[in-house]
Amino acid sequence: SGQIEVTMTPLTHPILPLLISTDLAKIALPDIELPAKKFVYGEDAVAQLELGVELYESHFGLPPVGMWPAEGSVTQEIVSMVASNGIKWMASDEGVLARSLGMSSFTRGLDEVVSELDTLYRPYYVEGSQGGPVAVVFRDIVISDKVGFTYSGMDGELAAKDFINRIHAIREALVEQEAQGPHLVSVILDGENAWEHYDNDGKTFLNSLYQGLSDDPLIETVTPSEFLDIAPEQPAIEKLWAGSWINANFGTWIGEEEENQAWDYLTTTREVLEKYLNGIRQAPDDQALDQALTQMYFAEGSDWFWWYGSDQDSGDDESFDLQFRNTLKQVYLALGEEPPTFLDVPIIAQQPVSADVASKG
Repeated sequence: SGQIEVTMTPLTHPILPLLISTDLAKIALPDIELPAKKFVYGEDAVAQLELGVELYESHFGLPPVGMWPAEGSVTQEIVSMVASNGIKWMASDEGVLARSLGMSSFTRGLDEVVSELDTLYRPYYVEGSQGGPVAVVFRDIVISDKVGFTYSGMDGELAAKDFINRIHAIREALVEQEAQGPHLVSVILDGENAWEHYDNDGKTFLNSLYQGLSDDPLIETVTPSEFLDIAPEQPAIEKLWAGSWINANFGTWIGEEEENQAWDYLTTTREVLEKYLNGIRQAPDDQALDQALTQMYFAEGSDWFWWYGSDQDSGDDESFDLQFRNTLKQVYLALGEEPPTFLDVPIIAQQPVSADVASKG
């Protein structure tokens, strides 16, 4: 019915900028310790995008228009490939916008309303070297995180009222500043994570929120594409910052010792695969080469690197480590090669088991 707009994400949820070059992590974090090997395979970033578009079309019967890059991760270098795949808009975080505009961050008063309202609450166009423009919308981090993390601890109706009051506070401040609209407040959060923490999967909050927004004469809910149709004239960003929706950098996925070792494993495997793609070595057949590429794309997914290092903990990181290394092994096996022995060595240090615990086993 067009009531919602479904976005796409690159096939296996990779951090696209880091596939182009792991050196891009240094833009936001100049002192970061990078892996010994540099991963520089922009063609894989292109393939991840193209395959994501194909998957979307196979499900919905039409091409996607909008994209949520995995973890809101963007950089100027992805703009052309995004545009060439027919994507008209993508989304990221307000921290990325601030740094793209030469600001350290957006400022907020005690009421948590942004001071630079006219700057944040609109899309921006970014032009690639070989294609574009692509519009980018940037999320309001405070309201988004209220939905994602805070409102689950409140009464659902009160939480919905607080949400709507915050939108009104933004509108009133824009009116006071005589800012020329229309303006767009983008609320973006992980779609699956929040609701398990709400009572009854958030039904009271969501029903109250949707009813309140539908009844409010001053708030109009729109999809990003609808907003761009309503207000196509928007400012441009000269160069899009290289960062994600987590601290406007890529530090969650690269820089710690475990993360860097995982990247080195990934790069070593990709270097072997490249020899087959270039004809230096011969794969058993085209199907085997396609299978090896598919496994490589799975290994490039961001969530492997999410669980490495001390900044995130799944409670069973060792199983993710094993699955990551086994995925890399599948690349070699598809090519008819024996996987190297380094893939048998855990990246995550194994915890010693005491004699007492062992004896009880």
